[in-house]
Amino acid sequence: MKKIVFSVTFTLISFSIVGVICTWAVPIEKGKQLMIIAGQVKDNDGTLLEDTNVIIKNINKETQNSQRTLTGNEAGIFDIILIDFSNKSVADTGDQLEVIVKLDDGEIITRKIHIVTEDEVENSLVTISVQVGEKPSVSSIAPSTSTLDGGITVTITGNGFQNGASARMGENAMVAVNFVSETTLTAIIPAGTLGVTDLVISNPDGRSATLLQSFIYTSLAPVVTAVNPTFGVTTSHTSTTISGENFQDGATVSFGGTESKRVVFVSFMELIADT
Repeated sequence: MKKIVFSVTFTLISFSIVGVICTWAVPIEKGKQLMIIAGQVKDNDGTLLEDTNVIIKNINKETQNSQRTLTGNEAGIFDIILIDFSNKSVADTGDQLEVIVKLDDGEIITRKIHIVTEDEVENSLVTISVQVGEKPSVSSIAPSTSTLDGGITVTITGNGFQNGASARMGENAMVAVNFVSETTLTAIIPAGTLGVTDLVISNPDGRSATLLQSFIYTSLAPVVTAVNPTFGVTTSHTSTTISGENFQDGATVSFGGTESKRVVFVSFMELIADT
């Protein structure tokens, strides 16, 4: 399968227009009330992309946002105008310009924040380069069960994870999400409701992946009904089969206050642990 990496380049130009366009009822001040945002959306081989939606907004100015859908012979090339007729600035030093690019089906393929500098305001020119990374994928989560109060640490494996990725179980955000590598995250399970739920991983660039029906919340505590053998020699390791109910993958076992160094999850009714 061909791996596609998109790149997006934006050029923001602010300039002075005073009484030139007759439909404007007020003068437009340079670097303040008008900003033209122009750029291209490309894939890694330089081809302009069709059916993309570019959304630009200054998140420090509630009224300042604009959207353009690129289709047909306009594919990949856009110009967007942010304008204010109430004598308010569209961009000041320190403002945050947010750039969001979506595919035609609504999937976000990149999101980036650009901080406007004093020089950019003075020069009426800002250049923003956005690299659209690989879409993440999720292959597994372990352990895959928890009681309703959560609180256990899990390991999530997959591909395309980014530093700063977030994770959630259904609608509940996981905490202490730790980026280990592009293929591994760890996190703490939040409290949940009884049943099966989806795992969702979201990268900082806005792209996300879902592992459907991958985690189970149970309300039952583990119950031990039998241990075999019931004795062992302290100078050697003994494999012990533990029978019962409601065991979870990732369970720990202790004998007389000493935690077993090896625990094998066989099923919800059986564990094997070394004494």
